[in-house]
Amino acid sequence: MQFGEKYRLLPRKENSQLITIQLASASDLVSLANLFEELVGEKTDITKMRDQFYRIQSNPDYVVLVAKERDSVVGSVMGLFVMTWSVIVTRLWYSKML
Repeated sequence: MQFGEKYRLLPRKENSQLITIQLASASDLVSLANLFEELVGEKTDITKMRDQFYRIQSNPDYVVLVAKERDSVVGSVMGLFVMTWSVIVTRLWYSKML
């Protein structure tokens, strides 16, 4: 898998849209902050998030991917190539997968 490429996934329900998996970019940070706020119920400090994102982005052992339906971020994956992956999706997208 080449992480610079975009991947399209087929939806499970007929009325769902295709999603695209791609590397996260700085332009995705506001959407990611909203996603994290939905997950933990607290406001995200976008300045700290941006600093952390650039640190992660500059480290070749980490990758941050986003799942997009049309142009909206509906999920995210952050992974450390050696050990672990963390996956989150919006409640709306999760309900579409069921």
